[in-house]
Amino acid sequence: MRFVISVMSITAASLMLYLYIFSPNGLIARHRIREQIAKEEAELTEIKNENEIINIGNSKFENDQETIERTARSELNLVYPGESIYHESKKEPPAYVLNYQGNRR
Repeated sequence: MRFVISVMSITAASLMLYLYIFSPNGLIARHRIREQIAKEEAELTEIKNENEIINIGNSKFENDQETIERTARSELNLVYPGESIYHESKKEPPAYVLNYQGNRR
């Protein structure tokens, strides 16, 4: 009888240990969840830092009309109605333009 009780106790303890480690709410699952939480928190911190940088950049545009105009002209190529834009080419003109004599027949 003692032997049977000992075997049953060992079996029950083994089953409880197995469930504690390998069940859906067990030790391994908790470890995976903690790793996932740490990963998500790191990503959240990174996104918050990016948002802060963007908000600092946006604050320049809130009250500074000159910054808005400069950015609109340089990055978006916007102009006021009636204005003309002239772009200066930094490249050398092609050879056929340099050799042109301007003689018409």
